[in-house]
Amino acid sequence: MSYRGKRKKGKYIQHAGKTMWSSKNIKEYAATIEEHKAMAWCLSNGIQVYIHCDEPYVMHLAIRINGKENISPETYDWDKILKKKYEFYKYYYEKYNV
Repeated sequence: MSYRGKRKKGKYIQHAGKTMWSSKNIKEYAATIEEHKAMAWCLSNGIQVYIHCDEPYVMHLAIRINGKENISPETYDWDKILKKKYEFYKYYYEKYNV
C-alpha cells in the first residue's frame, strides 16, 4: 500500500558531514555547454571550486588550486551560489587555458 499523504517539499543537504532536510526552495541552475567545458578543463588541471558551509544556509565558495585552498569572504544564497561557482570555473579556464 502506498502513502497517499502530502509530500514534504524540500531537499536533503549536506552540512558539516551530516545530511539534513531543507524545507527551503532550492533553485536549480542549468549550466551551459561552455560552462561544462570550463569545469571539465579545470578539474582535469587541478582546479576545484566547491561549496563550503560554516553554518546551515551560510555558504561560501572554496577554490583549491593544486592543493592550496582559498575560501571566499562573500556569502551566497542557494539560488545564486551555483551560478557563481560556474563563473569561477569560467574565469580560471580563461585565465590559465593558453
